[in-house]
Amino acid sequence: MNNYNNNSEFENIELNVCLDYDLSQWEFEENFKRISSGYRQAPVYLFTDCGQLADVSCVSDCYDVNSCTYKDFRRACLELCAGLTTKETIADKRCFSDTWEDYFFRLLDEQTDLYTCCRDGFPTVGNAEILYNILDVSGYCQGDYAHILVQKKAMFDGIKNYLHHLVFDAPIYARVTIDEVETDLIELAGLDSYDWDRDKVAAAVELMEISEHAKAWIIENLPEYPAE
Repeated sequence: MNNYNNNSEFENIELNVCLDYDLSQWEFEENFKRISSGYRQAPVYLFTDCGQLADVSCVSDCYDVNSCTYKDFRRACLELCAGLTTKETIADKRCFSDTWEDYFFRLLDEQTDLYTCCRDGFPTVGNAEILYNILDVSGYCQGDYAHILVQKKAMFDGIKNYLHHLVFDAPIYARVTIDEVETDLIELAGLDSYDWDRDKVAAAVELMEISEHAKAWIIENLPEYPAE
């Protein structure tokens, strides 16, 4: 929207307020790795924080076992092999693995997957630390749902809301250009890039060092909601 056609003596003004779907797609691809999805299954995403966080390809990648003993691994293996007797489990371990630790990770990756762990929780092993939290985010329609694996060291206040925006929302592009000088209205009003408040933007425009005519034109043409 602009005033080019009916402006002869005042500033040239162009106003654009819309949802930025291109930026939304770029931010999603930069911040998530799709781990799994399927028919009637909520997708599982790994939060990568623009590639700053470690990758995960299997369940065993989610554990820190530096404090575990062989007894911890053996006990966990017996639990994972609940359908076998202790003797059968020991025999199976001797066939496939040199240590109880190796056998535990083999069983872990054979018997479960990241989708199941996100849905039901990670199998436990004594003294092991699970390095990831599972956060669930919901969209605006029935069936819009996702599980997100987030490294515990990457957690911060408000992260669930942030992830919800990245998965289900688009940021707002709001710019006004006056005689080729561009101003970001979201930044000007101190808003979150996913939240639009027409009244706050109008109040911020009132404080701009521009003509009263320009202020009036911008405020009059501010939309109630960003265009899609």
